[in-house]
Amino acid sequence: MDPLVLALAEEGDCDALAALTHRALSPSLLHRRVFGGVAPEADEAFQAARLRAALVKPGMEVLKATRAGKLVGVSLHALPKTADSAPAAKAKKTFPEGTNLELAHDLFGASGTITEPHFYISILAVEPDAQGSGVGTALLRDICRRAEEQSVSVHLKATPEGMSLYRRFGFEAKGEVVRPKADPEIELTREDLPQLARVQRLAFAPTAIVRYLHTKVEPQAADDFFISRFEKLWQKMNEQQDGSSDFTVARRGDTILGCAWSTREPAAADRPPEEQDAEERPLMPGADPIRSREFLGALDRHAKSVPFPHWNLHILSIDPTVQRAGVGRRLVQLVIDRAQAEGLPVTLESTERGSARICGYTKSSLTLFDAVGLPLYRSMGFKDFAQVLVAEQDETVKLWPMVYGRTEP
Repeated sequence: MDPLVLALAEEGDCDALAALTHRALSPSLLHRRVFGGVAPEADEAFQAARLRAALVKPGMEVLKATRAGKLVGVSLHALPKTADSAPAAKAKKTFPEGTNLELAHDLFGASGTITEPHFYISILAVEPDAQGSGVGTALLRDICRRAEEQSVSVHLKATPEGMSLYRRFGFEAKGEVVRPKADPEIELTREDLPQLARVQRLAFAPTAIVRYLHTKVEPQAADDFFISRFEKLWQKMNEQQDGSSDFTVARRGDTILGCAWSTREPAAADRPPEEQDAEERPLMPGADPIRSREFLGALDRHAKSVPFPHWNLHILSIDPTVQRAGVGRRLVQLVIDRAQAEGLPVTLESTERGSARICGYTKSSLTLFDAVGLPLYRSMGFKDFAQVLVAEQDETVKLWPMVYGRTEP
């Protein structure tokens, strides 16, 4: 691999660095919720103007990373103020047309004052095809090295996608997590789990698959099972923080209307060998063990055989009282938008009709099968792409593997 070169950016770099920043940040849930209504060219123009302003502003710096002459990363940061630094004028924040302004001001508005001298990182972006190759690490290491030399701290606001990198460098949380009031779909919290479990149970109950598998499951047992599984999922997401898992919760006030969970998955040929040793799924108390292992086993084999990299929609669960009100469509579209930003298709397994999914758990992931139904997915552009999964003891119980988007590079 060619060596990485770090250097101060110049005015002529700004357009290319802005385009890189857009490609790097646009897949994140935060960017999609705040800037999802902004045209890509408008977002790039906004980022380019921001970079150009930083180049001429005292106390600001734009650092670029190149490899074999190609731009692969950028950092925009403020330098520590010295004793003779002039007080910075508070500039009014402006955003491009199409921005969710209420959410933008909620997230990027007033924050606590940092009184000590420090570096402040506003942008740290890496070209998507260069992510994982040490670019972000090199940019961050350069800033942290200079901070140590000057005996000052480094501050930033992290999204879940960046947490693992920052934690490796010893960054620690300071103050409360910023939770926007304007759009509660940004983040799943532990406090959501009991209500999510109830929505899950109520949404699943009418489906043929649940009746086939969960023959003697009591409501409280189902709620307890889902709370336990969601807890494991929540913990895993917070430990990894690598952007490969996305859980979105739709709310109205304090009421959860539905949720969607999706993960980035490799092609079958790229799956790690240890997946073959995954523990058997624990069954919900009251579930039929023979039917569950037969049908869930077939689903596992299908999931591991998908021959192309993709985002998989594991959960789409909508409260029955708000089904057909557009909640599910909105949640599915968020998954599609994220996958398309990465050039990947979306897969799922759908029942013919209904409004729920059934649930199981493996060592590697929580798996729930969608049952919002073929009509919704086909209306959104999903296509059949693999053999229909049919229960051995009841041929009317089926799951349709579906895909949205190109499956070839």
